[in-house]
Formats: sequence, C-alpha cells, structure tokens
Amino acid sequence: MAIPQEIVKDVTGLYLSDNLNAQLYPDKLPTARDTFWIELAHNNPDHSGQILGLRKTIKIAQITRGQYPPQLFAIMSAAVPKFPIKDDSEKSIVLYFLTELLIAKSCERPGYLDYGKDTIAVAERLFSDFGTPDSLENVVAKALDVVDCADSL
Repeated sequence: MAIPQEIVKDVTGLYLSDNLNAQLYPDKLPTARDTFWIELAHNNPDHSGQILGLRKTIKIAQITRGQYPPQLFAIMSAAVPKFPIKDDSEKSIVLYFLTELLIAKSCERPGYLDYGKDTIAVAERLFSDFGTPDSLENVVAKALDVVDCADSL
C-alpha cells in the first residue's frame, strides 16, 4: 500500500525537527521526541509500523553516532549512493538521512557497529530498492517503504 503524501510530509517534518533539536540541544537524548512519532503513528494506524520502525532506525543511528568519531561516519557516507536531488539545499540532509539508515543497518545493537559487516554490501542491499529519488520527501517515502518495520533493520 502506497504511503499517503501527507504522512510522508509529517515524517519528513519530524525528521528535520529531530535533527534541528539535536543540533540545538546535543545533550538531550533522542528518546525525548518519541511522543511526536508515537502520536503520528497512532493517528495513522495503517502505517504505524512503518513510522515507528523508521523512528527506531533513526534512534539507533543517533545513539551510535554519539559513540564514534564523526570521521567514521564521513567515511560511511561515501558508500551512500548520490541520488539526483533537484533542490541543492536538500542534498546534504538526504545524504545525512541515508547515512543514518546505513549506520543503523550496520549496527550490532544501538551504539555498537558490527565490524564484521561489509559496509559496501550492506549499502548495496539497503539502497537497491530506492530507485532514483529526487527530493527529500521522495527519499523519506522510499525509506518508509523499504523500512517496512523495525525488524527489517
């Protein structure tokens, strides 16, 4: 079932505001904003598993980012495909978002990367379903489709 554009916009807004809050309040745990995601999931029961699964994935990445030097994630972001994003202002946030998906998929558990995984192979599997998204909302919609539930990551 296709995800309605309104849900995609809401999830995109939550993701962007989560990142803004993380920049403004770096000592605040990612769980502090869970209420907003839970409310959105509650209001959209047909897609609640996808919404909460994506939230869990993002939290795993955020927790893990705090445990390693940023240079490691800069290297990981090189494995993320460079999609043709129309709006130049969205390119960096799309790369950041896709890198977070890759980080979460590369974790043994929150905060711990699995060094036995081949990051390039993980990236190829993860992003093979993305096609060629051309905007942040398109990338988020694809992520909601790909990240069908928390167990998929």
